Amino acid sequence: MLVERIDPDWQWTRYRKVELSRDDGPRLSFASKYRPASEAATLHRSLAKAFSDQRFKTTEIKDRQLRRSRRKEFLEHWLTSFGKLTADEISDDVKSKFAPQFKGEFPSNDVMGKIQIQFDEFHFNKEAGFVWWIVQVFDVLRSNNMGPAQVKDFDAFGTILDVPNPAQVASDDDGFFPFQRAVLDPPPAPAIDGTVNDHSNYIQRNISRTQEIWSVNYSELLDVLGLTISQKLEGGIKLTFELLDHDSMPVVKVETLLDYTHKIDEVIQPKDLLSYIWILCAEELTELANIRTV
Repeated sequence: MLVERIDPDWQWTRYRKVELSRDDGPRLSFASKYRPASEAATLHRSLAKAFSDQRFKTTEIKDRQLRRSRRKEFLEHWLTSFGKLTADEISDDVKSKFAPQFKGEFPSNDVMGKIQIQFDEFHFNKEAGFVWWIVQVFDVLRSNNMGPAQVKDFDAFGTILDVPNPAQVASDDDGFFPFQRAVLDPPPAPAIDGTVNDHSNYIQRNISRTQEIWSVNYSELLDVLGLTISQKLEGGIKLTFELLDHDSMPVVKVETLLDYTHKIDEVIQPKDLLSYIWILCAEELTELANIRTV
């Protein structure tokens, strides 16, 4: 399992203080470290729910002050619990100011407590929307007991599923593959010889941006899921090796210690929290094979 191979020492930053500014957006300070793999095992679904609550519930509130209050509560909860999706970018001015206390490109924990980090709320909402779409598709597959082991290859093209139109969360310049496939790509041309391998009648593309549903065949939907997750993880993970930590070896007799051998395990280090979330999406995609028809 991918999640079990995540480096147990991998940490991410969250913030104890979140200030909401009308002009500059949220400003974060008083950073602390935590281990997402042990504290947030289903974070992709938490992000999808957070997006749904913000996009489809908060926006329905007419009272501006109440809507702003709900947005503030949401951002404070997410950023204090989990942190930003991508790494902090610290300006050269800040680096110069705290230069003696920086370690390489990153400041010490004491300095991080003093620096106010800005937060790109627009980027957060975009990425959250992409994860939301993936999770909605997972739920459609699960609710229909559509594990790959239950669908024969020939039937996969004729099995049509209704999923949210990717245009609900993406636009032309976002590079979100489901949007590209559903909205921008032209329909495939029918096979000239009219053979049984002609599946063009089961493929819907170039759909309207305004319709809520994309009716897509099962085979293409699996391809879209796999390609999207692969693209999102490209450059987002690093494979390293975890060696035996001799400092953590138990206190034992010398003759017992002589029996210890070296241990090497391959582990995955996510580039950032967003990469970790897409690892969780990849994990759930592979788990779909375990769906059993009731």
